[in-house]
Amino acid sequence: MTKNFARFNNTSWPDIRILINICSTFFLLILSSPLATQNVDSLRASLFHSKGETKVDQLNKLGIALSFNSPSEFEEGLRLATEIEYVRGIADSNTNLGIYYSYFGEDEKTEYHLQRAIEIFERINCICEDHLYALDAFATLKHDKRQYREAIDYAVRMSNIAEQYGMIEFLVNAEQTLAEVYGSIQYHEKDYVHSKKALKFAGNLDNPDLLAETEFSMGAYFLEADQLDSAIYFYQKSLAQLESSEKFGHQSYFVPAIWGDLAFIHLKKGKYEEAVEVAMKNLKRQEDVNNERLIIKDISTIATANLHLSQLLQAQLYAQKGIDLGVDLLEYEYLSELHDVQRSIAEIKGNFSNYLIHNKAYEKYKDSSSSAERIKQIAGLKARYDIEKEQELNVILKDRNELLSTKYFQAIIAAISLLLIALVFSFLFYRIRNQKRTIEKQSNELSILNAAKNRLFAIIGHDLRGPLFSLQGLEDQISYLLETQQMDRLKQLSNNIDKSVQYLTDTLNNLLNWSMHQMGKFPYRPESVFIKEIVEDVCGLFRNNAIAKTVKLEIDIPDGDQVYVDRNAISTILRNLMSNAIKFTSKGGIVLVSGSTENGMVKLSVSDNGIGMSSTQVDQIMSGFTVNRNIGTKGEKGNGLGLTLVNDLIVQNKGKWSVQSQKAKGSTFEIRLPITA
Repeated sequence: MTKNFARFNNTSWPDIRILINICSTFFLLILSSPLATQNVDSLRASLFHSKGETKVDQLNKLGIALSFNSPSEFEEGLRLATEIEYVRGIADSNTNLGIYYSYFGEDEKTEYHLQRAIEIFERINCICEDHLYALDAFATLKHDKRQYREAIDYAVRMSNIAEQYGMIEFLVNAEQTLAEVYGSIQYHEKDYVHSKKALKFAGNLDNPDLLAETEFSMGAYFLEADQLDSAIYFYQKSLAQLESSEKFGHQSYFVPAIWGDLAFIHLKKGKYEEAVEVAMKNLKRQEDVNNERLIIKDISTIATANLHLSQLLQAQLYAQKGIDLGVDLLEYEYLSELHDVQRSIAEIKGNFSNYLIHNKAYEKYKDSSSSAERIKQIAGLKARYDIEKEQELNVILKDRNELLSTKYFQAIIAAISLLLIALVFSFLFYRIRNQKRTIEKQSNELSILNAAKNRLFAIIGHDLRGPLFSLQGLEDQISYLLETQQMDRLKQLSNNIDKSVQYLTDTLNNLLNWSMHQMGKFPYRPESVFIKEIVEDVCGLFRNNAIAKTVKLEIDIPDGDQVYVDRNAISTILRNLMSNAIKFTSKGGIVLVSGSTENGMVKLSVSDNGIGMSSTQVDQIMSGFTVNRNIGTKGEKGNGLGLTLVNDLIVQNKGKWSVQSQKAKGSTFEIRLPITA
């Protein structure tokens, strides 16, 4: 059985931390209000005697005292504040409305009200708690929407204000938000730094609940880093704080999240009986909470642990229970794991039909989960890319300012001392020229990187959106075709789905590899390898595709030919070239991979007798930065990104390549690779 344990913490605790962060703002606002404990009836009574700005303030206090049960008090306060042009009241009412809607997941209303509040507070230069509440909730919203750069910006603004004015509780929230954002984009060094800062600041406060929250965050960080003993240590400290507290508002969400992770840690350590015991108790603990994401996590832990304990009936019952819940929640990773449990049980019992059913479901949800994870990784790469490029731009601007400052300083010296003017002028001219060259070089590099980024996002927007849209509404189509017994159309629809999924998978793989290469993250570990061995491995991957299309694959490479390259990079190059050759070759065609030694290099050729290309298309390919789109002989789609990646990897491996092609006669891609370092 596949033991994909990492999926639990990757899909559960960040979402719980986001929810807890929203709840923290919600309850901190209630508890910090000077009238939080005042009688609601007396507040309502005082409204009859209040007018103008006082009435606006009373409406906001009443809404808070009512624990944000309704937006009506805040809306009435906003209406009245706008009518009498009470600017601070407008900002406060918008803040409270934004926090109210964030708690109920209405993102558009949340963003509208919080953005208005922040703009007003900054315009009137008002440094107050409501300003920080708005920044905190807005940063959390941006994180939840995967707009990571904006989330970091607002969290940093909140941190700077809180640190400047000694508002430590808000400083803790800001550091926690920064840790969560950096954790989401897998920037683990900064995740740890900000988590540690939050814990340090919380330890200086007399606030056990806030300390418990930061300890939970540290435990979640160590769990994701697979440092299980450290995770247990911080989880237990957090539980000790929470279970001794009587006022912590979102304890009902917080405690089950910790126990769920502790059950998972037992599972990961192979303590299956303990995992079942803790998860079962946690399910009972959640009866009043009914958080379905936490429930399916515990069910998955119980089913997996029972399978390891050979308690097949219990494993089967909980696996089916989790599948029923997971289908409603569209939790693909949990569904994949639970169908894997069912598949293993069927295999043990020798029930071949059930094995096939659950194996098919396992593969389906595994592919869906993998695609979703790749999209999430791309979003994280984009955020890291933007952050790093912004830092690079700041360095360039700093250099430019230093240049201007130096020029001014040198001019003063020249005016004071005419005897040194020639020396100063020469020195200044020399320094300006070198710094100008440095700035121009950095600007050119930044322009190239921005062009690469824009191209990446254009491909994401154009080439991924179409296939994703084509998969929408499949359930209704399939149900209709089954009801009307249109099996031919159902088979055609199945083929179209396979093509869309294959296209998405290939595109995502190439996007990840290409973006990693652009950011300098693609590994380059050259070694001496036998080229025929790599070619045979790659051809083996495409043997079934070629058979299905009745295309003949042939290899003509001497056994002893060696090249000094990165094995993975050359495999990626050959996979793209072989895929294209089969894609653009008609039934009965031939694809030949041949090799020879010339002038101290190995020449590798991938030839086909397919549809070929025009000279314009060949020029576009060799330009190295133009997407060339074609449709294969069976309607296979492509976006040309693979050939761009091929070009980059060949250059990285100190090789050369060329293309010869004619329309309707086929194409030959020649690669020359070094034999020695």
